[in-house]
Amino acid sequence: SVSKWYGSDPTNTLRDKFSCFNITGLPAGAGEEDEDMRRFYDSHRERVRAFVRDHPGHRLIEIDVESEGAGDDLENTFGIDRRCWGNRNHMPGEDD
Repeated sequence: SVSKWYGSDPTNTLRDKFSCFNITGLPAGAGEEDEDMRRFYDSHRERVRAFVRDHPGHRLIEIDVESEGAGDDLENTFGIDRRCWGNRNHMPGEDD
């Protein structure tokens, strides 16, 4: 989920790194609020989808990497051995 992507964990520096730079859809200094990060994520995803729609020579493949079947999806789509996919960096207290 997008909330896991930016996280509320104070040790998560991805939010800090993103908010330092002027990224399309997330100007420098923005991103402190969860809603800023949600809007950025959603608008970025839509920009990528629009780019692919406007450039038919490209193909967009979207895989939910947090789903139980992500390994199967990666193997079926890219030929990556499903056993190579998994979560190896669980935070203490996270669901397995």
